[in-house]
Amino acid sequence: GSPEAGANMITLRDAHLDAFQQVSLKQFEDRMVDHLRNDFADRTQDRLEPDLRNLVRDSIAKAKTYGVVAEDDVQRFIDCRMIYGPEFDTAKETHWAGQILRTPSLNGTQKMDYVEKFGRERVKKSEPAKGR
Repeated sequence: GSPEAGANMITLRDAHLDAFQQVSLKQFEDRMVDHLRNDFADRTQDRLEPDLRNLVRDSIAKAKTYGVVAEDDVQRFIDCRMIYGPEFDTAKETHWAGQILRTPSLNGTQKMDYVEKFGRERVKKSEPAKGR
């Protein structure tokens, strides 16, 4: 057993792991494209599948920069991009979302919980009062 043989074994395992991660990632992308088609039909009907897949891939990468990595949390991040706009994390109109996402003391799930909660409260406040 020379040291080189051991290094090749590790590389092989890494390659297998990467292959599994790629399959898993593709399955997640597929699910998210379906989710966008179903839950945001009005906003996605005119968009081609590769365009939606790119939106999903871009969202995964963007979410990761904020420590949002769990599949459910990434889905919520994608949903926010659909609801508030693709730059909701940096746009002036949704500055509150960016502040939450950039809070280092929160994990990814906590960040998305707060973004969702704060977003719902903002929507409630912006709805006109009934009966006027």
